[in-house]
Formats: sequence, C-alpha cells, structure tokens
Amino acid sequence: MTARSSKTDWARLKREALKGIEPDMAHPDDAEASDRSIATAMAAKRRRGQRGPQKTPTKQSVNIRLSQEVLEHFKATGPGWQTRIDNALKKAAGV
Repeated sequence: MTARSSKTDWARLKREALKGIEPDMAHPDDAEASDRSIATAMAAKRRRGQRGPQKTPTKQSVNIRLSQEVLEHFKATGPGWQTRIDNALKKAAGV
C-alpha cells in the first residue's frame, strides 16, 4: 500500500477557519491557538446532506420490512412519512 498525498488545500481551510474568529482568540503568531481554532471550525463544518449530531437522541435506527401497501400509503402523504409511521406504531402500542 502506498501513501497518498493530501488533496486538501490546508491554506484555504486555515483562512476560512480564521475568518469569524475574534483577534484575541487566535493571534497570527499563536500557532497553538490557530490550530485549535482550525480544529474547532473543521469539526463544526459539515458537508451538504450530512446530518449533525442530535441534541437529544431519542430515536434508534432500525431496519423494518413493511408491506408495499403500507409503505405506499404513508409515502403518498408526503414528507414526514417515517414520523407518521412512528406515530401510528406508538398509538397501536398504547405509548
């Protein structure tokens, strides 16, 4: 296995990370503060379509097999169909 060179434009990332930071938080001569600021900014930035961490994770991801008719019925009602299935199951379970 060979090592690959990074295609990341680190200079651009550093410039972007430092844009919104207060001057006293990351002085250009303070490499440690700059590195912390970059790490914080990169951790907070996420790609399009990527979901951030839940504030209060209350649901658990599971796989379930449903009949085609049930799936078509709920999907036909538009966005939020998974939540409506969850609500119907809660009602049926008496929760």
